[in-house]
Amino acid sequence: MKKAGKIIAAIFASINIVVALIQVVVGLGGQFAQDNPELIQESMEQATANMPEEQAAVQPDIDALEEQLGNLDFSKATSQGIVGAILSVIILVTVLINVSSMPFITPAIASVAALGGAIYCGWFLMPFMVLALIGSVLVLLANLKAAKDTS
Repeated sequence: MKKAGKIIAAIFASINIVVALIQVVVGLGGQFAQDNPELIQESMEQATANMPEEQAAVQPDIDALEEQLGNLDFSKATSQGIVGAILSVIILVTVLINVSSMPFITPAIASVAALGGAIYCGWFLMPFMVLALIGSVLVLLANLKAAKDTS
């Protein structure tokens, strides 16, 4: 159970690091687009000017795109991605570390970090955090059982 928990937590914490970094990049790009709408509109107009008429007619309406970008909170997405990446690194390190003097402190830290990430990081990162939480709890339970058996 301990080995399976470590594998599950490590895999999903690693996936979560990648997903969180992607969310940070998208959040920063969205924030840039929100702060510079004229630059984005100019680049979209240049791109559609070089397209054939059939493809240019299929392109999204620039005003509708501006309206959609204006309603999103990219700074929150960026902060959720940064926090998610940090918590995922904490989960990965604390689950994989094997400290014999305190066998349930490190998986407990990983479990709390995964729970905090699942609560704070939103719907995009939550599934991976929940799966990392399950793996962390498996490691914690295995360590508690082993400590109970040796007593």
